[in-house]
Amino acid sequence: MQMQDILRRELITLFESLGLPGMPDTLSLEVKLDVQSETFFLKEEQKLFDELIRVRDRTGTFYHYTSFPALIEILKSRKIRFSSPAGLNDITEISSRNMNHEELDTVLDEARLKTITKRFIFSLTDRRDSLNQWRLYGADGKGVCLGLDLRNLPENKNMQFGRILYNETISSVLERIKFRIMDELEKNFSFRYYPRWGYFIKDNDYAEESEYRVVCFDDNEELLHRTDWRVNNYGVFYPYMDLNMGDLNINIESILFGPKMMEKSLNRGMVAGYLKRYYPGTEIRIETSTIRSYR
Repeated sequence: MQMQDILRRELITLFESLGLPGMPDTLSLEVKLDVQSETFFLKEEQKLFDELIRVRDRTGTFYHYTSFPALIEILKSRKIRFSSPAGLNDITEISSRNMNHEELDTVLDEARLKTITKRFIFSLTDRRDSLNQWRLYGADGKGVCLGLDLRNLPENKNMQFGRILYNETISSVLERIKFRIMDELEKNFSFRYYPRWGYFIKDNDYAEESEYRVVCFDDNEELLHRTDWRVNNYGVFYPYMDLNMGDLNINIESILFGPKMMEKSLNRGMVAGYLKRYYPGTEIRIETSTIRSYR
């Protein structure tokens, strides 16, 4: 069996397991050899990954849960916050891992520290009015859920929008490909850009979140002047960037008040008045959570 045959069979299985119609005909399985390491790799590996995480339907609304004070800052500044992986709630975002997400070491070396200060993430979900999201990200139900339109979000080598792949399926297939090529063909094979993929792969523990991400890769430090630093609720000091929604073509469609929002009627009126004054001609719905049993 040839290397391409192994790749084709396993990748078809991977696409189907993720609910996708199959591996695209346009995806080339041409491999190249890194002579120095004597390791083969997929020439279009990045294209493969782009197909796996690609959001095929952007016409729906994507949601971002946050606190009420954060909403006011977003409305006033018209900016959204992209955070370094160091500031996220999943500690494995910054650990050194193999494709099984097994931690290889616990010490952050200088190279990885530098890398995670050049990666910035804005998280979303397709789950509206979710009790779990309110608890974790919506100030325990006292915050808001922003409905966002990302249909015209620009994508390039520095910015990518994709769905999160929860790791058990994808990692097992990728490891099996490497094992089969070694076992059957006695050749080394590697997915060289897996560390970049990793920002779209999370442990199954987080699958309920149904997360999507916009990831900004600032490898050339072109956005360094926009970076600031803060300490989060976990006591971690990390960098972040506030980017203009207009520059990103992101529009607010709705604001959903959480089930434990304080002074709900008054704040709803105040926000409506603010939008009328500072967002004239823009239709932004203000809604209230239908969850009644949470306290």
